[in-house]
Amino acid sequence: MSIITGKSLAAALAALAVAAGVQAQEKVLYSENFEEAIPGQTPKKWTKVWGSPGSDIFAVTNEKSAGGDNALLLTRGDNQGQWGFGVAFPHVDRGTVEISFNLLLEGPGNQACLGFEIRNNTPGRLIFGSATVQDFKIRNSRRKQVFSLTGDTWYKLKFTIPASKADGEQSRFEITDIKTGQSATMESSIKEYPNKLGLLCINTLPGKNNFKAFIDDVKVTVK
Repeated sequence: MSIITGKSLAAALAALAVAAGVQAQEKVLYSENFEEAIPGQTPKKWTKVWGSPGSDIFAVTNEKSAGGDNALLLTRGDNQGQWGFGVAFPHVDRGTVEISFNLLLEGPGNQACLGFEIRNNTPGRLIFGSATVQDFKIRNSRRKQVFSLTGDTWYKLKFTIPASKADGEQSRFEITDIKTGQSATMESSIKEYPNKLGLLCINTLPGKNNFKAFIDDVKVTVK
């Protein structure tokens, strides 16, 4: 039989209070795992942001998923042009915003290329976080390779962006191989803080086509 003393009870309550406080500090601004969406249809709130998709299609699929049954699928056909699609999320003035999603690329390594941007959701759309997967590699601003991807493998991508100077002076991008845990991180100084941060944009690259990109478990939080 275990005996709970006043001291141990106080410690347990304190631990619960801390855990509750940590959970309370994180607020979910947007979350989508596509499980409630109908395969073949464009998920709610997701739209073309710019450019012309041509024959390209982005829609929910049950072909592959990082977890569950469904994911969002970009089918890039013979379109040689460049365009972008994405989803808006609520703007916040304070706190640290985290935008994460899972990604799987399928197709030739020299063709399966995408750019990812976190933007202001206003005209002009200043960019506060970006990363490009090209030739199954991610490179930093100096074009140095920092991470290598493998086809038909799920990766978690995460952007961390402070909403104000009081919340931090560095934005961060992290990619992690979900199966192996291998990861890489890139940081950059914030030169200008967002005033209407609230758009995840996924961009195709010109001349890169005939591949598939699966996206799943999109989540935006603020702490």
